[in-house]
Amino acid sequence: MTSGLINLNETVTWRGKHFGFYLTHKSRITAMVLYDYFLDEMEEGKFKTFKHKHYFEEKNGITIMTDKLQYEIPFGIIGKLFDTLFLKNHMVNFLLERNKILKEVSEDNTII
Repeated sequence: MTSGLINLNETVTWRGKHFGFYLTHKSRITAMVLYDYFLDEMEEGKFKTFKHKHYFEEKNGITIMTDKLQYEIPFGIIGKLFDTLFLKNHMVNFLLERNKILKEVSEDNTII
């Protein structure tokens, strides 16, 4: 297991269960402005394209993170229907839950 911060041009591989299937997703950090922004883009995975932008901003001593996710899915009209009916909502909930965990971990001084 790797720990610590990821840097420009490094990759991260995730494996998780979604819709009853174990899926692997590999992204590379393709852009980074330290402390302000980074972009990860899929290199391997089930999406046609996948770009995840992360913005960080300090307001009144608090760090605010904003995610912007852009993706395309394969399988033409079937994929678009799946996205509309299931995937988009799943991705929003997935990011909200992941960000909740990131917040808890980053604020827990006992872990560091």
